[in-house]
Amino acid sequence: MGSRCDRRARGLLDQRPAGGPAGVPRPIKDAARQCPELTPQLLAAQIDQESKFEPTAESHAGAQGIAQFVPETWSRWGTDLDGDGELEYATIEPWHGEYFRVWKRIGGSWKKVFEHPEASEFYHVVVEGRLRGESVFLGGCRRGSQHLFYLRAARKHPLEIEAVTIENGVGPSNALIFQDGDRDIIVSANREIGQAALYYVRD
Repeated sequence: MGSRCDRRARGLLDQRPAGGPAGVPRPIKDAARQCPELTPQLLAAQIDQESKFEPTAESHAGAQGIAQFVPETWSRWGTDLDGDGELEYATIEPWHGEYFRVWKRIGGSWKKVFEHPEASEFYHVVVEGRLRGESVFLGGCRRGSQHLFYLRAARKHPLEIEAVTIENGVGPSNALIFQDGDRDIIVSANREIGQAALYYVRD
C-alpha cells in the first residue's frame, strides 16, 4: 500500500503536466488500470483537486500529500510484526488481484518482504489485528483454495513471515479480529459458502 503510493507519488511529481491533469502521465495511467471503474482522467482530476500535485500539501484537518490521506488511515491498516517500532503494510495487488504481499520500509524505501505462496485471482480480505498478543495480518481469498489465514512473524530479526491457514474452502469476503476476555475472536463473512463464522482463539 504505502510502497506503491510512495513510488507513484515520486513519479507523478517528476511528470506533472503544466496546468493540471491534461496529458495524463504514465504513472497515473498505470495506477488506474488496477481498478476498472477508475479512469486515468478521473484519478488525475482527483489528485489535482486535492493537492494540485503538491507533495507537501496539508489540509486544515491534517490530510497530507498529493492524495490527501489522513495519517491515521495508514496506521489503521498497518501493524508492527517485528516490534521495531515501524509499521509493515499488507496489500492485495492488483485490486482484488492474485498477490497478497507485505511491505516494510528498509533504508528509506519500501521493500517487499513477503508474498503469499498461493497466487490466486481474487484475494479479498486484508486487515491487521492481534492474536494472543501478537501482531498479525488477517487475509482471505475467494478463489483457488478459498482460504482464510493469518500472517505472523516466525522470526523478528531479520523479519521472516509465515502464513497460517485458519480454514480452506470458505472464500471469505471480509473479516476482523476482536478481543473478548481471555480469548480472541475472528469474525469472518465466508461468502462463497454463505456463512458467517466465529473462530475462537485461546492459549
